[in-house]
Amino acid sequence: MEYLGLVCAILLPLAIPIGVALFLCSGRFGRSDHKTFSLRSDEGLWRQPAFWLSIAIPIGYFLSFGVIAWQGHVVDLSSDGLIKFINISALPLGLLSTSIPLSVIVASFHSTEQTAKQIVITQQKNNIESFYTHRNEMFNYFDRVGELNYYDRFTAKNSVHPRMHKIFFNGTPERGVPTVNEEAFKEIESLINSSRKFIHIVLTTDDMELLVSAYVLNACMTLHLLILSLNLMEINEMVELRGQPVHLETQGERGLKRYLTIGDCTDDMVATHRYARAFFRNLCDFAGRKYEDINHPIYGYFETGGQYRNIKYPMNVEHFHAVLLPNINFELLKRG
Repeated sequence: MEYLGLVCAILLPLAIPIGVALFLCSGRFGRSDHKTFSLRSDEGLWRQPAFWLSIAIPIGYFLSFGVIAWQGHVVDLSSDGLIKFINISALPLGLLSTSIPLSVIVASFHSTEQTAKQIVITQQKNNIESFYTHRNEMFNYFDRVGELNYYDRFTAKNSVHPRMHKIFFNGTPERGVPTVNEEAFKEIESLINSSRKFIHIVLTTDDMELLVSAYVLNACMTLHLLILSLNLMEINEMVELRGQPVHLETQGERGLKRYLTIGDCTDDMVATHRYARAFFRNLCDFAGRKYEDINHPIYGYFETGGQYRNIKYPMNVEHFHAVLLPNINFELLKRG
């Protein structure tokens, strides 16, 4: 029986904290979507089951072992009775006193959880601010470039479409400063290299059939892709006003397809290429990405200055619009 009483004294106090835990985790006091003994940083200490358990368990053991220690004694409110109570209650009082350090430890853990969550929230806030600061700085960077006039053919305002930041930089506001999307930059580089190659052919060729292919099907098509990829709205307006439709039947395809020229003269074509290239170079500078193709040994004559105007007379693009395009349209009319 003595052993049974000791076992009951050890196990019985667990009924108290279990009951407290069930009450704290009920829908009326706590939230059922959390683990029973987890510390919730978004709630106060007094709503933490672990805190109340750190108090309830020592009290339970105090009462349980106290019942055993107090057997055969009566209540005596005198000084002798108090001394006797302290003497026989050394173990229960010692167990009760553990509630203080246990509750302090739980409070410390809870404070640590709150601090950790605050650090996470602060980091997320800083990441979001860094992301949008980077985005706004890109717009400010191009605003400082200002307007540029290209041969009085159009005025480039260097306006950046908001979509450009998402295309050329990888990341989300939660991750902070975005990284360079190298694939997007390489794609534009490829288009610029293709554009300059076919512009060179357009400016120098004596083969009129090659001129139509290089100008309409390649140079203009590539420049259209550059305009679309970089969202160069100013050039879009120019193309809509001065671009000429051309209907051609290409090899391997059945029927006529409609193409649109970049403006109606050589200056329009060259200015569009120069603006797209300059815009891309500014984008590379902002991204901290190297773009060393400044003065190309072959294509420099039309990418800087006005030397391209002295290659041929009349220039091939003007010849196309004045002679070849009317003939193409005439043949189209004859075909019905």
